Amino acid sequence: MRVVGVLLRIGRRQVMVDNTAVGGLICTVGEQTGLLQQLSTGDLFRRELPQHPDSGIAVTGLVLPHFAAAKQLACDALASFPGMAIAGLDIAITEHGPEVIEINLDNPAQIGTACFGKPGRRLFPEFFAHA
Repeated sequence: MRVVGVLLRIGRRQVMVDNTAVGGLICTVGEQTGLLQQLSTGDLFRRELPQHPDSGIAVTGLVLPHFAAAKQLACDALASFPGMAIAGLDIAITEHGPEVIEINLDNPAQIGTACFGKPGRRLFPEFFAHA
């Protein structure tokens, strides 16, 4: 089992959810460190942002709270489903620690690996061998 990328979804003031389809933002996260790296819009024409457009807070360089526990929770959750090839997990970071919201089973060609700068064909060549 391996973690191929971590994203933090960040909401906007005018919406109730952090979904990028309604203006939510994404921030890449260092897979080993939990360090917030690059904030950007999540739309088709992704734009890098120096700070959150509503609050003015620069998130780059901050460390995601409970990061090690969140990674361990993700690995433990996936271990409950042997034979699963790939999944994306939505994990909330609460004041008590991380909690799994949902597990998304996706085709590697459709998951958000482009947000990590790692095209699915390179990450999962076994899935694309017969394409």
